[in-house]
Amino acid sequence: MAEPTPSPDLALAQAAAAGAAAAVVAIDRRLAEQVRGVVRKLGESASFGDDLVSALRTHLLVPRGGEPARIAGYTGAGPLDGWLRVTAMREAVRARKKLAAHATPAAALADLPADVAPELDYLKAAYREPVRAALRVALGTLDDRQQSLIRLHYGDGIGVERLGIMYRVHFSTISRWIAAARTQLFDETRRAVSASLGVDPAEFAEIMGLVQSRLDLTISLFARAPA
Repeated sequence: MAEPTPSPDLALAQAAAAGAAAAVVAIDRRLAEQVRGVVRKLGESASFGDDLVSALRTHLLVPRGGEPARIAGYTGAGPLDGWLRVTAMREAVRARKKLAAHATPAAALADLPADVAPELDYLKAAYREPVRAALRVALGTLDDRQQSLIRLHYGDGIGVERLGIMYRVHFSTISRWIAAARTQLFDETRRAVSASLGVDPAEFAEIMGLVQSRLDLTISLFARAPA
């Protein structure tokens, strides 16, 4: 007996999980639409929505560790848009909790010079320069392609789809490259900060929690800065 034909939504998800470019693009568009609805419902900013789309794009559409992309977890039990909306809401709530957990009380923040971008407001004055210096060191560990991607994506605001066209690869490949560069930046920043600051383990964990939670904003600052 022949197996039943999967629904259009399930067939689309299966194709995307298999790496079909057209299916990935189609789901990416539907994902962005659902995220916009979630962001409006939660009253969050457009930048929060952009970050959420980027995180979910990597989470759902990029294979990891030899495993298929997590869009493969969609079974067709309900509409795909509903599944994407629930997934987006879950990730949005998680992201809000993470940001709240890493928020620094206003009293703990030092006055910043006028020429320091507000993206660095989350750093205590005693840690600002060591972390800035560590990030400069970390940026120097990236290869030429990674440095270009960081500059184009974070500094110039070019999205992964356009970068994929520029580099002639699928945008999921660009997402993996950027994620790898970002991970390397954080690991190298952590190593350099650990070497330069004499703080106890609990305080060090607090510093790096702040750095990790706002790393994209900090990278943007450095990527936009003139050489």
